Amino acid sequence: MKKNWEESGNFTKVRIQVMVSLSSLNITSAKQRSFKSSLALAKAFANRDTNSPPRSLLKKVEEFCDLLNEIGKDSVHMGKYRHDGEMLGDILYRIAKGYITSPDLRLAYLGKLAEVHTEANAHAEAALCRLHQAKLVAEFLMYKNALSYTDIVLPVIWNTCSPTLNEKEIAEEGCLREDGVCQGPEFSVMGLVGLLEQSLDHYKDAKMYETVNEVAKVLLPIYEKEVLFDNLAMTHKNIGNCFEELGRLTKSGKRLTASYFRVAFFGKKFGDLDGLEFVYKEKPATSLAEIAARFSDAYAKEFGEDFRLIQDSGTVDRSKIDELKAHVQVTYVEPYFEENDERPKASQLIRLSRFVFETPYTLSGKAHGSVDQQHKRKTVLTTESSFPHLKKRLMVVSRREIDLSPIEVSIEAIRNRNTQLRTAVEANPPNAKNLQIVLQGSVRLQVNAGPLEIARVFLSEESIGNFLDTQVQELKRAFQEFVNLCQRSLELNKELIASDQVEYHEDLMEGYRELRKILLPLLRADCKGADKLVSHISPKGLDLRQISESILSFVVGPQASGASPAVLDFLRS
Repeated sequence: MKKNWEESGNFTKVRIQVMVSLSSLNITSAKQRSFKSSLALAKAFANRDTNSPPRSLLKKVEEFCDLLNEIGKDSVHMGKYRHDGEMLGDILYRIAKGYITSPDLRLAYLGKLAEVHTEANAHAEAALCRLHQAKLVAEFLMYKNALSYTDIVLPVIWNTCSPTLNEKEIAEEGCLREDGVCQGPEFSVMGLVGLLEQSLDHYKDAKMYETVNEVAKVLLPIYEKEVLFDNLAMTHKNIGNCFEELGRLTKSGKRLTASYFRVAFFGKKFGDLDGLEFVYKEKPATSLAEIAARFSDAYAKEFGEDFRLIQDSGTVDRSKIDELKAHVQVTYVEPYFEENDERPKASQLIRLSRFVFETPYTLSGKAHGSVDQQHKRKTVLTTESSFPHLKKRLMVVSRREIDLSPIEVSIEAIRNRNTQLRTAVEANPPNAKNLQIVLQGSVRLQVNAGPLEIARVFLSEESIGNFLDTQVQELKRAFQEFVNLCQRSLELNKELIASDQVEYHEDLMEGYRELRKILLPLLRADCKGADKLVSHISPKGLDLRQISESILSFVVGPQASGASPAVLDFLRS
């Protein structure tokens, strides 16, 4: 290393040679211990060198020896975790990252990681592995002047596919100058094309149609330059099919997205995992029961009677668990977006690094209570990177908690109901069955105790003064939209029903009229501003729409002016 450093200012050649040799070894636990001792000896020799080598060289030697030791440990663990997809994925990812100064080995281990993901039908992750391989090859070809269309290596092009592609795939260009590197068939223009095509196919299988289009933007200029007309035709056809399917899924509202779970590990039996928590990405529609059963089966085999599955999502008090046993806590989480997040829906499928789960509680200590006692804690988790990623699980690096008061919990409940109604009303084509399920849970009084109880508790004359005016107005606006959406839903349902459902529809209408009859007095509570209401009406003429808008402005705030005719009909009644 020292001689290589003196000749070229680095020891790239030695580093590549050592890494290639290491990759060919079948390292066992016993061999790894000997390997670790050899590395410690090399570090000791470097520090005892009587010729006073530069401090920068000593630091590089120590870092390189530490890196080799980590790669050696991970190589041993690969056999142990060959049946644990997430753990094996983590190991292969770390090894590939460790080989960043050896392009051939990095390419090879990214390929192995892609194969693991493909076998598990984790197509988004496999696509990213192929994309990282493609970027590595593109950097090599640009360095060798074998790629003339420079626009495909602009960071913005890769960043639209994934933020994980921001960093260079090759740590030092010096490693590209060494003899014998990057000699495989993948390090060619057609090799680059093949990797990009594999990535595109995986994104298509993952139903990430927007990203298919982004990868195609990298491929198409190459096809044009290389005069690959058949490839051009096929890729354009693929893009067309993807956008047709995307349009169909968007209109129907049936687009499924990945499921996410927080998994925390406790107990000394987990070793380095003890105390760590991760967010796991799973296939769409995976249930909490399904993933909990998977962990129970896997760890019960490994730990037997010493395994415990923690069922609730609350904070684990480590003083109350047996540290000698293995404990796993699994919680369903959802991607978290701020209220002012205006990203398009497509962007909400990628760059996901914050997740939330909710824990209901009351001040008395019980989890659930009456409407006026029900609190809720939102726990927002931030991961080390964003999904989709080369790994199926990402470590949680920070968390924050948001506590909601009972009225805030109720505001959110009505808004969530509004979202369900809006989704059912705006579905294209409309789905009568889904619409009626949401309607039945909204306007039938026997199943509608929730919204009505919320209105009685927080909007009655006796209680309305106990809450912040801003919160009261938010709740009123939510109820105003709720009534509006219920009427729109009933109008749509009337158009969709068959002759044998007329009686059922009338039953829903009767429930809506009763609901409206009970809600209206509560929405008009706190009438201290009646004189202000009268001042809104012109003495020269009583225009009904103007009166309705004035009433609406008084009841739920000035933001309601210009409300839809359905809401105005509600107020006229």
